[in-house]
Amino acid sequence: MGLGILQDGKWISRRDQEDSQGKFIRPSTTYRDQVTADGSSGFKAEPGRYHLYISWACPIDFDAPHNRDEVVKK
Repeated sequence: MGLGILQDGKWISRRDQEDSQGKFIRPSTTYRDQVTADGSSGFKAEPGRYHLYISWACPIDFDAPHNRDEVVKK
């Protein structure tokens, strides 16, 4: 099967992720909203509804443990 990603239940191979010059094509994200206390964003903050998952291998998640309390308070 080789390198690739599972996207919408379909395996996408490495070649499907490249343009004609071989550059990686990043898929657009599906979640762009925020969680708000009043739910005006469409996602209401409720106890136990959302969970923060951290991967120590991911450089983007490096600050997540430090910022968790700040994120949860907002």
